[in-house]
Amino acid sequence: MANQRWIEFINQQPLTATADESQTLLTPLLSQRLIGLEGPDSISYLQGQLTADLAKLSSEQSLLAANCTPKGMVISVLRLIQLEPQSLLLRLSSAIEEPALANLKKFSVFSKLSWNDVADDWCGLGLCGDAAESLLQQAGFNAPQALNHQSRNDGIVLIKVGPQRFELWCPADQAEALWLQLAEGSQAAPESCWQAAEIEAGLVQLDADSIDSYIPQMLNLQAVDAVSFDKGCYTGQEVVARLQFRGKLKKLLFGARTDASRVETGTALFNSQGRNVGKVLHCAELERGTLLQAVISKKGADEGDLRLGSVDGEAVKLLSLPYEIEPELFERPER
Repeated sequence: MANQRWIEFINQQPLTATADESQTLLTPLLSQRLIGLEGPDSISYLQGQLTADLAKLSSEQSLLAANCTPKGMVISVLRLIQLEPQSLLLRLSSAIEEPALANLKKFSVFSKLSWNDVADDWCGLGLCGDAAESLLQQAGFNAPQALNHQSRNDGIVLIKVGPQRFELWCPADQAEALWLQLAEGSQAAPESCWQAAEIEAGLVQLDADSIDSYIPQMLNLQAVDAVSFDKGCYTGQEVVARLQFRGKLKKLLFGARTDASRVETGTALFNSQGRNVGKVLHCAELERGTLLQAVISKKGADEGDLRLGSVDGEAVKLLSLPYEIEPELFERPER
């Protein structure tokens, strides 16, 4: 749960803007939270637990990563933020916090580190739209120019997570003032607008029903630099590497749009022959219809004509992927 005072403040704001490319939108990130990790073994411990190469992590470079079971199944997807050499923040969805932390902490008793609940200390904001960078510069920020780069200004962490899209993590005592400052040059919007942008960017958003179900490549994590294939061993590495270099990928993550006004996570997707070819992981309600994120079989996606919930359900139109998936992952013969 986010800081209660912050929640009360946000509930008083007029979050009325909609996902419109012509607007610069300011959104709260109430469904996300930070976990603190400190100690001399923090980096080395996570290096053996996460799919990303933590040698690339720095105070200027954040990382996306997954934590897997020994069978290579994803338990959580995280964004890593380094504050100091031995002080990190892990950003993850509140919906998977309990199982995510349980899996991450499993072997940490043997390492010199401490896990800290910092939910009341930080508040998250999202800023996106054509004027996002200029608005940040006007507010005194040194906006990062490269994807996943980060900067700090007066204790506030700013991360570039997409073209004209920035994630801000602010000390709680500064959050209200920062919101009001940025709101002067933007439109306040509900978090669903940020979630819609995440779906369009092809960034997976897991809930508790979707963990321990997918190998990282099924969530397109290798396409967003969340998986390293040359860093050495980590939990689940053998399975992940085998699929990348010898296996055949049969399902992957897609964004999609439907005219249905409300979609439940876990809803099945069916093709025109009535076969179940996918499952909804996440959705964001729009002014008209819904954007959804689903893991779908490659064959089902190629055939098209997908329906929501049943063969007679609402039509689902897939979005183009914003990155390339290696074609050879789908072309290898069955083993």
